[in-house]
Amino acid sequence: MFETEKKELIEYGIRVFKSGLVQGTGGNLSVRVGENGDMYLITPSGIDYEHVVLDDIVLIDMKGNIVEGKRNPSIEHGMHRAVYEKRRDVNAIIHTHSLYSTALSITKQPLPQIESSVVLMRGQIEVAEYARHGSIELAKNVVEALGDRKAALMANHGLLAADESLAKALKTCISVEHCAHMYILARSVGQVYPISPEKCDELRDYIKTSYGQKK
Repeated sequence: MFETEKKELIEYGIRVFKSGLVQGTGGNLSVRVGENGDMYLITPSGIDYEHVVLDDIVLIDMKGNIVEGKRNPSIEHGMHRAVYEKRRDVNAIIHTHSLYSTALSITKQPLPQIESSVVLMRGQIEVAEYARHGSIELAKNVVEALGDRKAALMANHGLLAADESLAKALKTCISVEHCAHMYILARSVGQVYPISPEKCDELRDYIKTSYGQKK
């Protein structure tokens, strides 16, 4: 089932790996599927992204049951499921161990609204409290830190992006990593001045009505 979506998941796993957002078999990706969005496909545990084939992708329902697949799913499958259950607007999730985002998470510093990319992710990127990889506690912490935004940092762990599609989730990962890099550089040379909440609202409204090509 869902061969097209499995192929897309494999493709984006390779893109994430080649972008340097993960190392080795770190991180994981998933996409919501099913007529009612009541299942999701997720990458397998511990297999190199460039070696993943269709049969390695695991299909799981929203009760945590494996519907299809012989491989062990990513150990973070519960975290993905928790986000899908909370956020009906999310159809794809990418979790990375990207360098600058993880560096921020180690210091438990959120990423403020320093640039338009973060503003358009619906607000400051918060840090989920640390919990063991694959635990229910971590899943709850991530859902709380994510809120209604498009990304959350995970203390001493990495980044999670949640968006409408794998393409948008990957863009979110890249944008957060770029902004985290800028933020760390800026803090090394002086005071950081985030965009004010009022100006953030103004920017979001302006982009919504004026940016890009109109159909």
